[in-house]
Amino acid sequence: MELTQRQKEMLKYMISENKTLYTIDELTTIFNLSDKTVRNDIKVLKTFSDDIEGINIYSKRGSGVHVEVDKVNTNRLFNELDKLIYSDSKALLSIQIAERLLKENQEISIKTLVAEFNSNQYEIKACLKTIKAWLERFEIELIVKKGQGIRLIGEEINIRNAIKFVTSLSHGENQRDFLKSFFGIHEYRQVEMIISRYRNRFSEEQRTQFLLHVLIMLNRLLNNKKVEYKLYKDIQIDEIIEEIANRLSEVFVIKIPYAEKYFLNLHLPGQSFKVSEDESISQIVNDFIIAMKNEAMINFQDDIILINGLTTHLKTTFFNLSNNLEINNPLIYEIKTRYPFIYSSVVNSYRNLSDLVKLPESELGYIALHFQAAYERLKINNQKNIIIVCHLGIGISQMLKIKLEQKYSNIKVLGVIGLNDLPLYLENNEIDLIITTVEITECDIDYVKVSPLLDDDDERILNRYFDQGTVSSGRYSTDMIKFMQPFLIFTNNTTSDRYKIIEEIGKKLIGQNLVQHEFIKSVAGREYLSSTCIGSGIAIPHGKSEYVLKSSISVYTLNHPIDWGEESVDLVFLIALKEEDKKYYQNIYRELHTIMQDKLLLRKIKTERSSLKFLKLFKDKKLPE
Repeated sequence: MELTQRQKEMLKYMISENKTLYTIDELTTIFNLSDKTVRNDIKVLKTFSDDIEGINIYSKRGSGVHVEVDKVNTNRLFNELDKLIYSDSKALLSIQIAERLLKENQEISIKTLVAEFNSNQYEIKACLKTIKAWLERFEIELIVKKGQGIRLIGEEINIRNAIKFVTSLSHGENQRDFLKSFFGIHEYRQVEMIISRYRNRFSEEQRTQFLLHVLIMLNRLLNNKKVEYKLYKDIQIDEIIEEIANRLSEVFVIKIPYAEKYFLNLHLPGQSFKVSEDESISQIVNDFIIAMKNEAMINFQDDIILINGLTTHLKTTFFNLSNNLEINNPLIYEIKTRYPFIYSSVVNSYRNLSDLVKLPESELGYIALHFQAAYERLKINNQKNIIIVCHLGIGISQMLKIKLEQKYSNIKVLGVIGLNDLPLYLENNEIDLIITTVEITECDIDYVKVSPLLDDDDERILNRYFDQGTVSSGRYSTDMIKFMQPFLIFTNNTTSDRYKIIEEIGKKLIGQNLVQHEFIKSVAGREYLSSTCIGSGIAIPHGKSEYVLKSSISVYTLNHPIDWGEESVDLVFLIALKEEDKKYYQNIYRELHTIMQDKLLLRKIKTERSSLKFLKLFKDKKLPE
């Protein structure tokens, strides 16, 4: 049976929350629906769940909606729901049309596409606009000529990279099924059989990717589309490639030119390469680390693991780029949403180095992972000296010590003492934090009062300290509210273009003498480089600090989600921080991330229309239970 978009999102929400019981009131608040609508949707979802393995939904009068999910099947259910939610969107149709255009060697009319995809001219033209933007990344031009149809113009190597990109976009774990459909079952099986002889040379993922490259090459050659390739005669073609090429020639009665063998050789795992002398990798790595120190306010210069890792990684990157090999990063969205602070800092650092080196967004994602790992190492190495002050017996004190040491790997508990012994202990020892079960007065060192059994509230406060270096009563940090003003809160808007939103907010900022005109250009430039969407329908466009006159955070909510790059957004925070306020960036990202986890609060923020009430939501919000 078919579900509506709302029903699919409701089902995904109930699975993701890891709860077994939901009240009708809770669902009406989360989804801003009436009781009757929620009850009707639950009836539909109950019927739907009867046909889905691993999930059971039922209602009990007086208790609410019960959701039972087999944990083994959770990931599969998420994947299926993602496909269901995605399949209703313009994006899937765009992907299908892109596949058709890239595979076709002749011009195709819009009328033909309307018939093939059971669509209409308006929808097809909207999809073509999206496809045109995709293909521009690969320097491929999509041309629509009245009376003639649609055709693609671009270099063969770029068209092949685009085919690879589109296949990875649409099919994920089911990529092999797609390859059979796109290239033909016979071709797929024959090529797979040839490659399977060398299974020891490939991991499973490498074999699938190499299979894709061979199929793309074969498909293009059979359609008389040969690659025009910059050749390096001094590179020895691997024996495996020669054997595969000879076998392909026999089976498909086709000649495999040297350029194609060379192309396949580049994709063979373990391929060796040389970096040209004029590319100073070490200098680029050093410049990147210095730029990150300025952007993220974190010193990575002593991390040898990071330096060596980036050096090795960038050698491979420059080799791939110099050979026109596409750098695909299937994790890019997850990197943006899980590590928005480090990713954004990497992109901003790259902007300062872009004259030195040209890198695609996918590559910036990989670089962000290197810096994120270094950041985690810094947190582990930055060990805190802790003293425990406990007024209870040795048994309780030792249990508290053990729980703390098990929970936090970056602490060193120097001892457990009584309150009367604290002054003398502080005179003779360097302490970063006191954890105490009793109230302490007149102490210059940070302390956290906890219960002897260390409950959830205690852990939340300690988590904040070890993550941010500050102690609070359990509220979110208030760094965002420092920079918010009622006249910079714009709610319930209908603008459908992200750059128009940036321009609209920018004019307000300029009018309030908060930024210079150049700031808005820098925001748009950053957005063009890589979408600033961080998940949960939130985007955080930002520009260069040098053009900010006074720090501010503007908010812009939309009554319907709009396309923001390749994602949908209905809540925008435009961040404008002066150089001296960049130290707040990290806490702002943390605060946004925590808000994203609180779906009820996020829903209220997105739907609130009053500027003053909006600000009150930020002032009153507390850490989620």
